[in-house]
Amino acid sequence: MTSLQRETGTATMPNRPALDSVMSIRTSLALVDSLAPVRAAVACGDRALCEAVVARHAREFRGGDEDEEFREWAEGMLLCDSPPDAEPGAWNYVIEVLAVHFGLGWDDDTDFNEGWKHNHVWADYRSVLESHIPEAADRLLARLEEGRPLRGRQIEHDGCLFSFLTPEEAAELHAAFAAVDADAVFVSESPAEGSASHQPTPPPAPLTESEATDLLQRILEGDGEAVGDELRILFAKHPMMGGAGPGGSHVTDAAELRDFHNPLVEFLKRAVDRGATLLLQAS
Repeated sequence: MTSLQRETGTATMPNRPALDSVMSIRTSLALVDSLAPVRAAVACGDRALCEAVVARHAREFRGGDEDEEFREWAEGMLLCDSPPDAEPGAWNYVIEVLAVHFGLGWDDDTDFNEGWKHNHVWADYRSVLESHIPEAADRLLARLEEGRPLRGRQIEHDGCLFSFLTPEEAAELHAAFAAVDADAVFVSESPAEGSASHQPTPPPAPLTESEATDLLQRILEGDGEAVGDELRILFAKHPMMGGAGPGGSHVTDAAELRDFHNPLVEFLKRAVDRGATLLLQAS
C-alpha cells in the first residue's frame, strides 16, 4: 500500500488537495530502486504507457473509477512534446503510480509519514541545523524543501511539489547527520519568536481590480471548478500556507523538530543500506 492509498484508507485518491491541505502542506517520504524509468517517461509519447498508468491508478487508487484530473496530469507528463522547464508539482501523484507500475520497489513505511510533517517546518529545521552540518548537506536539504524536477529546471508550485536525492546524495546527507545530537541541538537552539530568521513575512499583494472582478464573476456564474483552482493557487502562494497565523510567522518547537529529524535520519539510513533513491512528496 502506497502513501496515497494509506491516506484515504480506501485505496482512493481525492481529485484535488483540500484547501486546508494546501494551506498546510504535508510532507512524506518514500524509497525507490531508481527514478531513471520515471525520468525517461517524461515526454516519452507512449500512449499505451499512459493508458496503463491511468488504468492502474483507477484500479488500485480509485476503486475502479477513473479520475479525469489524474488523466490530465498523466497525459501532461508522458505525452507532452518536450520536458517543460517548470514541472507541475501535481506530477507527484503520477510519479508514485509510475513507480508502482514499473516495479521500482516503492517503500513508504516510515515513522516520518505518521501524522503530519508540515512543509513549513523546513525553514526552522534548516536554520537550527545549518551550523552543525556542512554547507553541501544544507544544499541537499534545500533541494528537498524547495522541490527538484525530474528533467526540467524548477517545480511549478501548484499546492504540491516533489523532490528526490540520489543514493549518493542520501548517503552524503546521512553521513553529515552523524555528528548531530538531536536531543541537544533541537532543545538548545530551537528558533525563538522574533529571531532574525523568523520575522513575519510581509502580506501578499492584494488581487488587482481586474483579478478580483474576474474571480467574483466566476463565483456568480457558479464555475466552482475554476474558482477552486484559483483559490488553491492563491492559498499555495500565501505566506500563511503553513498555518502560521497572523503575520505569516511560524515558530516550530523542539519536539516537532526532533519528530521531523529523527525519522528522517532513520529513513536515510535505510536508503543507504538499500542503495535507494529517496523521494519526497508534498501535497
